[in-house]
Amino acid sequence: MTNLIRNAAVALTIAGGFAGSAMAQQAAPAAPAAEAAAPSATSAKYSDDQVKKFADALNRVQKVTAEYQPKIAAATGPASDTLKGEMATKMHESLTGAGITPQDYSAIAADVNADADLRRRVGVELGALADAGAAPAGAPAAPTGGN
Repeated sequence: MTNLIRNAAVALTIAGGFAGSAMAQQAAPAAPAAEAAAPSATSAKYSDDQVKKFADALNRVQKVTAEYQPKIAAATGPASDTLKGEMATKMHESLTGAGITPQDYSAIAADVNADADLRRRVGVELGALADAGAAPAGAPAAPTGGN
């Protein structure tokens, strides 16, 4: 249970990194094509399917975290412990529902924090989820581009 709560913190850190990364990419000039096309060794060890599953799990975990953090913050004593247990259970269900093990989720999360290319790949998948209407609770809606 503690690992799942720790993983939620990692997920929120990763999500914050994607937001900062997106803003930095908009302000920075485009990287040369050769740099953009060359995946890092860490990124290359994960298949597109693994990255999609991780992004789906991250999205689901963010939703659970957004639902439970305010409840846990407002609760005290045994009620807080009960809510933490419920949150851990829902997080585990989020991972299995996305088709990823907690161990694989933790490994990819650690690598995402250290690898810009892997972070970019996960960001692309999160963007696809947002475009499909699966944005985490509290996240801004994706623009519809209705010109």
